[in-house]
Amino acid sequence: MAPSPPLPAFRDILGHEEAIAFFVGAARQERLAQAYLLHGPDGVGKTALSLRLAAAMTCPAPFGECPGCDPCRAAAAGNHSDVVVLAARGGQARHKIDAVKDFARQAYLSPENSPCRVLVLERADLLGTDAADAFLKTLEEPPATTRFLLTAVRRGRVAPTIRSRCQCLGLGPVEPERLAAWLSARGGDGARATLAAAAAGGAPGRALRLLESPAILEARDGAIRGFLEGESGGEPFPECLHEAAANDDFGGANDPEIPKGERSRDGIRLRLLAVLALLRDAIAASAAPRACPALAPNRAAESSALASSLGIPSLRSMFDAVADALAEISRNLNPRLVLDVLGDRLRAAGWRPSPQARA
Repeated sequence: MAPSPPLPAFRDILGHEEAIAFFVGAARQERLAQAYLLHGPDGVGKTALSLRLAAAMTCPAPFGECPGCDPCRAAAAGNHSDVVVLAARGGQARHKIDAVKDFARQAYLSPENSPCRVLVLERADLLGTDAADAFLKTLEEPPATTRFLLTAVRRGRVAPTIRSRCQCLGLGPVEPERLAAWLSARGGDGARATLAAAAAGGAPGRALRLLESPAILEARDGAIRGFLEGESGGEPFPECLHEAAANDDFGGANDPEIPKGERSRDGIRLRLLAVLALLRDAIAASAAPRACPALAPNRAAESSALASSLGIPSLRSMFDAVADALAEISRNLNPRLVLDVLGDRLRAAGWRPSPQARA
């Protein structure tokens, strides 16, 4: 049976059909909960869906069926008087407690022109202990006319007291082919759209950022090249990633409100994810050729060469080493130390870069 066409309010949302159907069903049965937590990878569309849900909740039309009145468009853009958003800036380590308290106070205001007031909290997993406690008081005894939509990248890092008061829904990635078609329809060049879709890991927001900033794609490919060749810019890999990230000029690299150390860690993560994609493709090529889409399609020849020259145990050891380095960078460990250890683990796993890998 063919899937039902999306309701007008969700026509522009890519993927997440199951989550949307869940909300539509609950609304039609008048059983919408007061608080929801949408969790999933960065850039997968949690905030975009939350704002569309907020628009549907605050619109007097039947849930999701408004074709796009002015208030709905304002809500979807985060500019509605009854939709309050506490955004998380890129690279932000924690929500500031004063901002959280001000945000929570908005819950007690009466709706101005809507059936309810909706508070959208991005990255609830960035609530520190004090901020979570302050917000919990509002969640425990919320006004009947207020609903909450929280998002998180890491569901397990949301305070259990917050999480237990929300209905949790996971949002999964979009298939690379579907994501590439979506990017192409938005004016993206076919080859770059395919590469951005594969590199984004099924996250539309991340794919758009990759497509709109060639420098990001170049940084990812530079990291892969450094892994294959053993050096970049005269510095050995993976130590060269630290210097490369420090010189980034895209994304939040020049945002003075993001600490310099966090900006550098973001750049290192970006590059390690690219190497992780190459290793994943090599493992897939070795274990089950053509079984799943490539994450680094422009490096198909190199991933195949790695699969031919290294066994799966060695590739898995390298993959685990890079994945562990990613986790340690995210835990704010010293990046230089993390990269030094990564180099040792890669060499122990059989990593032998070759100057002939230059492209």
